Amino acid sequence: MKVNLTLDNSARSGYININPLADPNDTTFIRANVNDLGIYLDDGEAREIVAVDLIDFIPIPEKEKVMSHWLSKLAIGGTITIGGNDINQITRAFTFNQNDLSQTAELLYGGQLARSGLITCTQMRKVLE
Repeated sequence: MKVNLTLDNSARSGYININPLADPNDTTFIRANVNDLGIYLDDGEAREIVAVDLIDFIPIPEKEKVMSHWLSKLAIGGTITIGGNDINQITRAFTFNQNDLSQTAELLYGGQLARSGLITCTQMRKVLE
């Protein structure tokens, strides 16, 4: 089983597409809480989990718990892909005038949907290891 966890409308063919913000009438996505995938996945069942646009919107105190939950659903030898913004890279780009204040604010705080907390890639790696 392959799982795509997303906040936008980028469904993946051949995946169970889960979007906590999906329209309840949209048959492309399952509207579910990404903190509890137990209804849809048993532990060790997923060959692949993709969450490229979701982790920045999970509050920092909950990130480790949520990622541990996702990892519990991953099969031995399975892969997990987690995308997100690295707060160090964002602030570095602003410091060296690669991003203006508006771009930096959107990367840090989000647009229509507020980001809940960014962490560094190093912190993310520690949690996953």
